[in-house]
Amino acid sequence: MTIHQIPNTVKLESFWMPFTANRQFKAEPRLFASAEGMHYTTVDGRKVIDGSAGLWCVNAGHGRRQIATAVERQLMNLDFAPSFNMGHPLAFDTAFLHAMRPDPKLLRTVLRLGIPAAMGMVVMSLAELVLLGLVNGFGSNATAAYGAVNQVMSYTQFPALSIAISVSIFGAQAIGRGESARVGAIVRTGVEMNLLLTGGLVVTAYLFSRTLMGFFITDAAVLELAQGFTAFYRDCRVVGAEPESSESFRIALCVASMGLIARSLALLGVSAPDAM
Repeated sequence: MTIHQIPNTVKLESFWMPFTANRQFKAEPRLFASAEGMHYTTVDGRKVIDGSAGLWCVNAGHGRRQIATAVERQLMNLDFAPSFNMGHPLAFDTAFLHAMRPDPKLLRTVLRLGIPAAMGMVVMSLAELVLLGLVNGFGSNATAAYGAVNQVMSYTQFPALSIAISVSIFGAQAIGRGESARVGAIVRTGVEMNLLLTGGLVVTAYLFSRTLMGFFITDAAVLELAQGFTAFYRDCRVVGAEPESSESFRIALCVASMGLIARSLALLGVSAPDAM
C-alpha cells in the first residue's frame, strides 16, 4: 500500500481544486485509488458508482481492456507525428470526419423529396397487399396465375428500374458539378433507352406470353387464368379507353404525375424538359 492509499496522510493544502468547496473537501477528502467498469474504489477500499463517467471522459467505462490494448498498439506503432511539412493519414481522416456535418438546407430538401417518396412506397406496398388479398379470395389457381404474371412483369421492368437508377446517379453527378444543363440530355437518353429495351421486352412478353408463363406454370387451368391477366394488361388502354371518362381520368393521372416530377426536379434547381 502506497502513501496515497492511506487515508488522511496526503498533504492537501498545495492543490486548489477547481469548482470545488475546497475547505469542506479537505476537511473530509473523497479520494479514489483505482477504478474498473462503472465503479471507483476509494483509498479505504469502498466501491463508488461513477455516475458522471469521469466527468464525461470515460463513457465506455474504466479500465476497458479493449481500449487499453488499442491505445497500446497505436503508441507502439506511432506515438506522435508532427504537422510541420509531414503528417499521418489518421490526422486527415479525423479532420474529414469532423467536417462531415449535414447541411440543414440540403437536409430539408432531401427530406422534402424523401418523405413523400417513402410514403408513396408504403402506399404501393399496402395496395399490393390489398390486391393480393382480393386475388386470394378467388382461390389458389388465381393466386398462382397472378404470381406468375407478376413474375414476368417484374423481369420486364428490371431494365427500366436499372436505367432509372443510372439516370438519377448521372443527374446527381451533373448537378454536383454545376452542370444542370446536362440533366435534360441525361433524362432524354434514359427515356430513349427505356423505349428501346423495356419496350422490346414488353412486346416480347405479349407475343410469347404463353411460352413465358409455361416456365412458371404447369397446370393448364392456371395457365389460362394467367393468359386472362395478360390480356387485361394488354387491353387496359389509356388513349381510346371506353368509356371516355376512363380515358380522361387516366390522362389526368399522367398529367398529375408529370407535375409531381417537375416540382421534384425544381426543388433541386433543375428544369424538367417539356419535350423529348
